[in-house]
Amino acid sequence: MSDPFKEPAGIRKVLTADETAEGRIDAWLTAKIGEDFSRSRIKALIKEGAVLLNGSPVTDPQRKVRHGETYQITLPEPEDPTPKGEDIPLDVLYEDDDLIVIAKPAGFVVHPAAGNWTGTLVNALIHHCGASLSGIGGVRRPGIVHRLDKDTTGVMVVAKNDVAHRHLSHQFAVLGDAVYGAGFKTKANLLPEQARKVVTRFPRQALHAYLLQFEHPRTGKVMHFEAPLPADMEALVEALRT
Repeated sequence: MSDPFKEPAGIRKVLTADETAEGRIDAWLTAKIGEDFSRSRIKALIKEGAVLLNGSPVTDPQRKVRHGETYQITLPEPEDPTPKGEDIPLDVLYEDDDLIVIAKPAGFVVHPAAGNWTGTLVNALIHHCGASLSGIGGVRRPGIVHRLDKDTTGVMVVAKNDVAHRHLSHQFAVLGDAVYGAGFKTKANLLPEQARKVVTRFPRQALHAYLLQFEHPRTGKVMHFEAPLPADMEALVEALRT
């Protein structure tokens, strides 16, 4: 029978609690090594026996840290991503070690799902970002913090690591979207003939994320990005103006 607490393979870190150490072990370890590992992930590693104190596993995340104790934690290497990366061109507006900002075109699915297992933004980002994805929840994948529908165009920001993902997700947490009203095209009969034709023939929802502003998760700098309207929406807007 295998030992359930057999020392796992991975990156080993040795940490000693100094006189300022206090609180639960999961919180303390997260503060020490949480750059790419969330508190929930650290908590799971503790329960799996990946944290040793004097050679014995500590499996209670609520255990209090004591001054002078030395812990060894084994952090798993980020797993290879699923799905796989694909060489799909991206319109990159900005990129650094923590995040990437892209202008998404119409018809581009964000997440792989039934009917769209390949050719998605996630596939493209895994290929484009490569080793700079240090892991979201222990998996080398991009962190989607807000989603645009397949036919919605505009600016998107994506996290490359857990710290950026948590920080950006917090910024994007507001209130629930209102339910879209049904039958908007039925109101087109109130428009002049030319505008009515353009609206009723428009093949997708007329949504475009033209502006995105957020606080950079590492530097705190306010980042500002804009993406111009795509040609079909420019034509729609012009028709409505005239």
